[in-house]
Amino acid sequence: DESTKAMLEYAKMSEDDYKDMVKSIEEMKEKDEKAYEEALKEEIEINAFKMTIGEDEFKCTGSVVFAIVGGIVELVLLAGAGLSVFYFIKGKKA
Repeated sequence: DESTKAMLEYAKMSEDDYKDMVKSIEEMKEKDEKAYEEALKEEIEINAFKMTIGEDEFKCTGSVVFAIVGGIVELVLLAGAGLSVFYFIKGKKA
C-alpha cells in the first residue's frame, strides 16, 4: 500500500529487505513475546509529540499545535465558567 511504499522510500530499503525484516520480527514475536516487547522498547519510543525509531526522530507539529490551542480554549472555558459562577453568586446576594 502507499504507506509501505513511503516507508521503503524513506528508509531506502528494498521491498525484499522490508519483507525479510517483517518476517524476522514476526518470528521473534512467536519465539519469545517478552524479548520481542523489550526489543521494541529499546528501538521505538513514542509519545504524543514525537516518535523515535533508532536514531531517526519524527515530530508531529500538528499534535503540538492542537495541544496548545486546546489548552488555551480549555483555560478560556474554565475562566468563563468561573466568572459565571462568581457573578451568579454575587447576583443572588444583591
